[in-house]
Amino acid sequence: MIGLRGKRKVSDRHPRAPNIIGPAGQVGKHGVAEGAEFMKSREGLIRLKRFQAEEKGRQVAQIETMIAEFERMAKELTDQIAVEQERSGIHDNSHFAYSTYAKAATQRRDNLITSASDLSEQLNAAQQEWAEALEELQKYEAIAERDHERRDDSASDVAVQGDGKSGPGRTTPAHFR
Repeated sequence: MIGLRGKRKVSDRHPRAPNIIGPAGQVGKHGVAEGAEFMKSREGLIRLKRFQAEEKGRQVAQIETMIAEFERMAKELTDQIAVEQERSGIHDNSHFAYSTYAKAATQRRDNLITSASDLSEQLNAAQQEWAEALEELQKYEAIAERDHERRDDSASDVAVQGDGKSGPGRTTPAHFR
């Protein structure tokens, strides 16, 4: 059917398209059951949530790697500072003849330790976000599983109801009890 502006209405579908009826008897646009379209969007949402959770996990791993690298570099600098102090024989960094290299290495080591500590705070926040993303993913997966089970129950109930029997042998769907 053509509307006022010459465009096809949503209710129109191809004349040879099968008439697909959803669990509640609704026919969606283009002859697809309403529940099927909803499930496609839910599957996409689950994929999105899974991707987001995996991305948070990658961020956590990246921050952990950076912290480990900073700590390793700080340890190497501490060892180099000790070697330089032994070489020069001066261990007091306020001494006028204290090694310039040792001063620079000490400053760099302190900066790395500060950065590692800042990253530890970011790591805690990222781990919390990751846990929340995983909880949200599990929630959507549980909803999808429940809907899948309901759809299976509805399909078996429709098969039982469609055999023409009525009375005590007929089962009632769980959501109508």
